[in-house]
Amino acid sequence: GAGRIVSGAARLDPRCPARQNAVVSCSLSKFLLPCLLLAACGGEEKSGAGARTTVNIPLDLGGADDGSGLAQAVPANAGKQGGAEPAAAAVSGSAIALDGWHRRSAAARGAGGTANAAEQALAQVQQALTGGAAAVQSAWAQQAPTALGEEAARLAGAFGREGTAGLERALPATPDTDPAHLVFNEVLAVRALELQEIERAGAALGRLLSGSAAAGYPRERILEWAPLAVSVADGVGKVLASSEYAVASGDSYWKICSDLRKKGQPIQHGWVKLFNRKRGDNITAGEKLRIPTAPLRVESWRQLRMTAVFVGGLPIRIYATSSGKPDSPTPLGAFTLKICEKEPIYYPPGGTPVPYKNPENPLGERWLGFAEDSQYGLHGTNSESTIGSFETGGCVRMHNADVTELFDLVGPGAKVRINP
Repeated sequence: GAGRIVSGAARLDPRCPARQNAVVSCSLSKFLLPCLLLAACGGEEKSGAGARTTVNIPLDLGGADDGSGLAQAVPANAGKQGGAEPAAAAVSGSAIALDGWHRRSAAARGAGGTANAAEQALAQVQQALTGGAAAVQSAWAQQAPTALGEEAARLAGAFGREGTAGLERALPATPDTDPAHLVFNEVLAVRALELQEIERAGAALGRLLSGSAAAGYPRERILEWAPLAVSVADGVGKVLASSEYAVASGDSYWKICSDLRKKGQPIQHGWVKLFNRKRGDNITAGEKLRIPTAPLRVESWRQLRMTAVFVGGLPIRIYATSSGKPDSPTPLGAFTLKICEKEPIYYPPGGTPVPYKNPENPLGERWLGFAEDSQYGLHGTNSESTIGSFETGGCVRMHNADVTELFDLVGPGAKVRINP
């Protein structure tokens, strides 16, 4: 919702519920230039070395899959706020079958058939994604499938001959929308997690997430990868840079993080706990904790109603969220968290303040406000069933359990980017 922070008890003036008739008073003009530039430039991602020619599209372009797998390009103003999901850029040749298959949910596409070479190849890809990657690698080492196109055959051959390391080298280092690249980034993420190659898996998942969002994949399909992000998070403490901290008598996660923030290292207790795979709040004097040196950042997609938490290029959480109504769209661009409230109070325009925990308080659990405009931020809800909709006053609305977790992971100073 849209809100404002004032002195004292973090007074908010959010306007998030669909029932709220107040007009958002703040001007969004400062967000128009970044939006226009983003649409004109199509983002900042480019294909990496060794990649074949791919299609990189603006984040607000799309096309609809008509069921045949043939993606259609649409005008830049299509698929906007409150409308249908954006669809993919056009693809051609054998990649059409691969693209259409990969966009379907895992349940909808099944294991694939064996009636022809393309279906046999898709069945192998499905096998690689569902626990059979080792057997598929052996098969592709003997003969890479050619029925899904030249690029898919090249990537399958690299995986067959050299495993995850070879597939990583064969894929572009940055996200793009090529169907074969998206499919094989998922293969790489799944197989690398099986082998506990956390950085490799996380980087592949990051490319898959950003690339599929740009390609207009269905929201439900992308959210299927949320468990992969959790698995990446479970392993980052073993591979990412950190410093060692010896727990002293009287220490707690909150005290440790408070002391670190005073020394110029902004960090939240939830990130320390996750990094060390701690479930409870108890720590023991003399215990060694690893303190991550890399900060977390938040990335949200307005049209997809989806938000992710990244460490570097590795997603560690993917959340379903809600976005603003057509007449109060969620602002796009780069933001910084500033005022983060554990027990937010709702101040309706011209009305009586609604206390925290009151069923009529639309903020639910937690408020994480933006420094650039305190009317906007991320927050919980008093109506869990509305998550996934376009009905906020401009904020990013989250399930209460998710925003509580996010509140513990990131705090003031954390960077947030909202994409179209």
